[in-house]
Amino acid sequence: MRSDAARDARLPVARIRELLDDPDRGVAASAASAAANPALPPEGMHRILDLAGVPEIRVNHRTSGC
Repeated sequence: MRSDAARDARLPVARIRELLDDPDRGVAASAASAAANPALPPEGMHRILDLAGVPEIRVNHRTSGC
């Protein structure tokens, strides 16, 4: 299944990005799986969170180590 492949950590990062950028709503399940792929670099994760409107969490000396 396509969404199973999208979750596979062996999937090349370029393919993960293609799934995330695909405008076809029929690819939505695969894109969601790609977003959860542990191989997705941090900048890709930040981009997804930015597009979703998730606010950035600032870490300071009181919250570090939690």
